[in-house]
Amino acid sequence: MEMWRILAGVGMCLTLTLVGVALATNFRGVTEWHVRRSMSAVSAARGVTPWRGPPDARDGSRTGP
Repeated sequence: MEMWRILAGVGMCLTLTLVGVALATNFRGVTEWHVRRSMSAVSAARGVTPWRGPPDARDGSRTGP
């Protein structure tokens, strides 16, 4: 068998392993960021009742993301 095929296979395995480890390591950080963002959006919308609509933003407060 040709040597370049063996080296290419080993290189691809190492590359895919490193990408998998990087994704698995960063998964928790991305999940926590997404939960914080979702909870802030929900907390801003929690005070809005369907029959009244959003409050006026004249006081400088921001509603929504």
